[in-house]
Amino acid sequence: MARAKFTIAFFRARQDAERAQADVERLSPAKDQTLSIPADHQRWLDAAKTRLDEALAESERVCTPIWRAMREKFDSVNGRASSFTLDAHAALELAEFAEKRLDALGVPLKLRTGVEVWQQSAGPTARSYEYTAIGTRLGLRRDGSGGWELIAVQRTSVRPKQSGRKSLVVTTAAQEAIIRHALEGVEVRAAANASAGEC
Repeated sequence: MARAKFTIAFFRARQDAERAQADVERLSPAKDQTLSIPADHQRWLDAAKTRLDEALAESERVCTPIWRAMREKFDSVNGRASSFTLDAHAALELAEFAEKRLDALGVPLKLRTGVEVWQQSAGPTARSYEYTAIGTRLGLRRDGSGGWELIAVQRTSVRPKQSGRKSLVVTTAAQEAIIRHALEGVEVRAAANASAGEC
């Protein structure tokens, strides 16, 4: 099966449809309103509805094939197990998590190529659960076009009380950017000169 790859366009198409829907709801008259709508307001409402139709069509064109491929991959790995597994929604959430984390770490967009993010599902939390359960391990890799590629969906065993984990695997260039960002505004002195600057 081909690897599922989703780009920022995937998220933008979804967000554009949500924004257009909010515009239509905001401009639509209340259900109990019996007064006629002014002509200018009606034009704005018609334009918002047109934008909504276009955004929904674009969302359908961009998102549906990717979403279908991702769901099929997860379904084939997880089988009938669902309690402690990850699904296609988890892949989208993991990509959004990684982007926010890389922003917080100060990694510029051009250095994000090759970064991987991994997630392991959590195990059962009930005290009475004594055996391992079926879980999922998920991996994504960021490519040069700003997209995330689904590189691994693996069935795994999870133990009771095992917490879920997310980990980021960065390139050396991204690591250097993280260190620069972390040390921004920090002066480093040799140990011998450390007492000279004390107040």
